[in-house]
Parts: sequence; C-alpha cells; structure tokens
Amino acid sequence: MWAKLYKHYKNKGIVHLLKLIAQRSYKNLVALPLYIAALPFALLMVILFPWVEIYLVKLISSRIGHYSMNIELLLCAMAQPEHQNCKKEWVLFYQHSGAGVCNKQLKLMWQRILPFLPFPKIAMKADKIVALMLRSTCYHQRYEFFKQYEVSSGNVDNQGLLSAHKPRLTFNAEELRLAKKMLKRLGIAKAAFVCLLVRDSAYLDRMNPDNDWSYHNCRDADVANYRDAALWLAEKGYYVLRMGKYTDKKFSVPHPRVIDYANHSLKSDFLDIYLAAHCRYFISTSSGLDGVAQIFRRPVLYTDVFPNIANIQFWYPAVLLQTKVIFDHQQNRYLTAFEVDKLFLNNRDTVRMLSNGRLELRNNTSAQILAAAKEMEARLTALEDNSPLQSQEQQLFIEQLRQRFLKHHGNKYQVAKVRIAMVNSFLTAYKDIYT
Repeated sequence: MWAKLYKHYKNKGIVHLLKLIAQRSYKNLVALPLYIAALPFALLMVILFPWVEIYLVKLISSRIGHYSMNIELLLCAMAQPEHQNCKKEWVLFYQHSGAGVCNKQLKLMWQRILPFLPFPKIAMKADKIVALMLRSTCYHQRYEFFKQYEVSSGNVDNQGLLSAHKPRLTFNAEELRLAKKMLKRLGIAKAAFVCLLVRDSAYLDRMNPDNDWSYHNCRDADVANYRDAALWLAEKGYYVLRMGKYTDKKFSVPHPRVIDYANHSLKSDFLDIYLAAHCRYFISTSSGLDGVAQIFRRPVLYTDVFPNIANIQFWYPAVLLQTKVIFDHQQNRYLTAFEVDKLFLNNRDTVRMLSNGRLELRNNTSAQILAAAKEMEARLTALEDNSPLQSQEQQLFIEQLRQRFLKHHGNKYQVAKVRIAMVNSFLTAYKDIYT
C-alpha cells in the first residue's frame, strides 16, 4: 500500500496524494458499520473451518457475458477431479452490490441451482475478513481458485471445460410452455432461427452513463452491414433475430423472417435467454449475450472482432472467426496479428492508438459477413457429417494463434484447446496477417 501511495505522490504530487488519502479514509469510515455487521458471520466461518470450509463467491451480475460464462465455468471447474475439495465444503454466492442485475430470467435460473446470500455488501466484507484471518492456512489456495472467477478474465475457458461438461442450467416445464406461446406470437413457433448480435455502445452508455466507455468502441460494428447475410439466411428458411438489450440503430430488412427483436414489443429478459439457448447458431461481434449461447453450447460465429489476442474466443462452442483489420497508412499495409498484439495489448490502448490518423480500423464488409454466414452453414453441416474441415492455411492460423497466446499469456491458457477456425475466404484474403 505504501509503495502505491509513494508512486502516486511521485506522479501526481502532494495535493493529489492528500486528496486520495482523504477519499480512502472517508470510504473506510463509511464501510466500518458493514465490517462490524459482517464480523459475526466471518468469525463463524473461521470457527467452523476445521470441519467445513465456507467460501463466498461474488457474481458479476451487471454484465451478461460474465453473469453467464463466469458462473458456468466455475461450476464446471468445481466438477473437475483436480479441483474437488477433499474436505466438506459450502460455496455461497452473492450479487455484486450496487451494480444491478442484467437479466432477471438468468438470475432466476441461477438461483434454482445456487445458494444466494442476501445483503451482498455484508457478504463482501465477511469474505475479506475471513481471507485475512485464514491467509496462512490451506484456505487461501482454495480461496484464490474461486477468486479467479470473480474478475473479467473469469469468462475465458482456458481448460476446455465447456466441451467436457453438460450445461448447468435448464428450463422448467412452465418456462417451456411460456416459450412455446411467446414464439407463436413472435411468428416462429416451429421454425429454426439464428440469433444476430451486433455490438454498439448503447448498453454501457445507458446502464453506466457516468463512466467513459470509449475504449470499448473498437468492438462496435454497423448492423446495416449484416443485412445481406440476414436476407440470405431468411431465404434459406431461417428466421433471423437481431438481439440486444439496447441499440443505437434499428435493423430494418424487407423480409418477414428477419425480425428486429431487440426493438420488438415482445422482447423480454425471458426470451433473451430462451432464444440464445435454442438458436440454430449465434452470430456475434463478441459481446455479452453470446455468453448465454455458449453456456447452452450453441455454435457461435464471430464476426467484426477486434483483432488483438484479448478479444479472440478460441474455445468450444465457437466455430468460426472473422476479425476486423488494421491498416497502417504510413507503411501502406495491414498490421500483422503479432503487431496488433504488441500495439494493442488491451482495449484501453485503442482510443490513443487509433486517434492519430496513421492507423485505421476497418470493419467487415457486407460481402465478408455474407461469406462468413455461408461458411458457417457449410461447416455445421460438415460437423454433423464428420467431414474433414482443416486446410493447411487453417492449421497455420491455429498454430499462429497458439503462439500468440503463449507469447502474451504464457501457460495460463491451454492453447491445445483451440477449437475455432478463421473464415476461409477471409483467411485467403489476409493470409499475410494470419499465417
């Protein structure tokens, strides 16, 4: 702590340091009653420790990608033989206090299989007290196992867990009857459908308007570029449902089987989850709701993905990937994958790096998205027929992807679990980037 304060003093000066100390002192003073309320519960956990280990897990409830994937991956990991506790263990869950719940239906389904604690602020303080009191015991190692699923990186399936375990959540009979009625009203009672999720800044700007989310804008895409792909899928007999909690633009496509569900009067938290869980496949620009498709093991096609390694979801049930590309006007060429990783280690670098006019982020074109949809359809058919899928170029791409993960994450990710392929036409057009 002292090192951080000294660093702050060196960087910002004494005035800013005093302001920071005052803010932290006030924050701790306000939190004091919560620590007092949490103390009896924490002491009980410590007393029971020799007989039963009790762990508290915070859920990132405000972001649906984390509210779905982090929990699913934790439950799958707990079922792995190497992560099972030889002692009696209770794992209790609590919502992230003050952050709200992104989807009430998803919360309802988690509550059916997980023990939720009331008073999340008190639970969080109790968790900190117990971790401090038992930090020199075996409790700490198990505690760290759970903590890795409380952060944003907890939605990365670096162990191939989704392919090794069945989905944890199910719809009950009442929900299935409701879904049947709602789909009939939506007009797709017995038809196959594809979900389409194209990210824009509307959700974060609306839910957390006081924060600066501009560093996520590199992940946005233009839903109008998906019109041709939606029409092609509709002509094949699919219904195409444009998904999203809030959107900047409407998706107006002149076809009765293309539905802008995100702006539909029947849109609901329940249907958001049901549709993502039952689609033929899910097309996503790598945004939160595709996490629901993943936990129900629905195939995913990723398009318009920001091309740094931090944004590539390489695990099952991902099938195909198509990224944005970055053009360097000074060198008159596209940046290679390794160059992108070096310049854009994380999304927070994008605003600064893309604002000087030298580098241009280029989205997928309508033709590229259409080609991706066609290949996704062909690959799903091939997967069902057990046909060979990997070309030499794909093998080179996968090997490059493994090298990129090893370079930036070491052995953190089991890169042997890479399951995704690049869209063939895209890989051929940009082979200098990806092979």
